[in-house]
Amino acid sequence: MKKTLLLAAFISAFAFSTQAAAAKKGGYCDSNNLTGASTVFDCEYLGKVTIKQIYEKGWRVILVSHLPNNAKYAYAIIEEQ
Repeated sequence: MKKTLLLAAFISAFAFSTQAAAAKKGGYCDSNNLTGASTVFDCEYLGKVTIKQIYEKGWRVILVSHLPNNAKYAYAIIEEQ
């Protein structure tokens, strides 16, 4: 019985630590000069980067959008890979 409880506690602790290690950051980026692939976004975790640089730094882009009344403004939502 004690071995079973000990094993269950160990498995629970391992599962919890694995979930905590898997936690990822997410962030917000924006740009006031939408120019296509060369657009430079200002990201809270990465500073000023292009979409390509976001991926090179180990992040991925979840969403890129712009405001309908401002053709030059864009924002992106990013996540650690």
